[in-house]
Amino acid sequence: MKPLFIKAYAKVNLSLDVCGKRQDGYHELRSVMQQISLADDLWAEPAEKVSLSCNLPYIPTDERNIVCKAAKAFFDYTGIHSGVRFTLHKRVPSGAGLGGGSGDGAAAVKLLDKMYGTGLSREQMAEIVAPIGADLPFFMYGGTALAEGIGEKLTPLTPLAQGAFLLLKPKFSLSTPIIFSALDTLADYPHPDADKMMAALSGGSLQEVADAMGNSMQCAVVKTYPVIDTFCRKLKDAGAMGAVMSGSGSTVYGLFGSVADAKKAALSLISPELSVYIAVPVCE
Repeated sequence: MKPLFIKAYAKVNLSLDVCGKRQDGYHELRSVMQQISLADDLWAEPAEKVSLSCNLPYIPTDERNIVCKAAKAFFDYTGIHSGVRFTLHKRVPSGAGLGGGSGDGAAAVKLLDKMYGTGLSREQMAEIVAPIGADLPFFMYGGTALAEGIGEKLTPLTPLAQGAFLLLKPKFSLSTPIIFSALDTLADYPHPDADKMMAALSGGSLQEVADAMGNSMQCAVVKTYPVIDTFCRKLKDAGAMGAVMSGSGSTVYGLFGSVADAKKAALSLISPELSVYIAVPVCE
């Protein structure tokens, strides 16, 4: 049997409001998420046990990897006693706020559903992966969505069908739990307006989308890494309509009117301290 293949797309947070900390220790979120064309490649073929190989030697390929966790959750949910051999080609950087691992895990379940003919709905697949990580349910739907709760409550939105993203990933990566802990120490922080972002998407104005971008977590990150704000300023100076950090960082991105505009800006921003990516919205 020829290995099955899927692209595991990344995401950016167009807006991310951390509404507060819940009694269970998780944080209540209200975020508008956008799938983008930057993607990992994932192949799968039947096997007697779950295994994973990856093109990057520093990526764990045992049960610590979200792909393996998702596969185990799939087999537990379906009652299938079998395995799978995954091959992962990483392009989405880790610790970047782009949901690289989460996208991989969601893609793994989609491949397994196809491989074993289980005919699971997106709702069922989201249920399988939700305990693994807050971003995984979003990747079962993709496109543009409002994520609430800890990320498990999803509402599809008017897709962002235009524009381009220029992403700047510094050499350092960040830990989401550590950034949340740092945010908890702040007396106050910004609360981007998800309703404003949703209205901008419905209205179809790319500039209004850019004006509504924001991230509660950015102020916690810049206390230790002020260069995050510096990169946002550089993106705007290079012509971005708006610029903000994605997720818990460390990637910042600028929204441009076209791929050509993003490519032109990239030429002025390429440096040894950055990895630079250009992507467009993906609407599934």
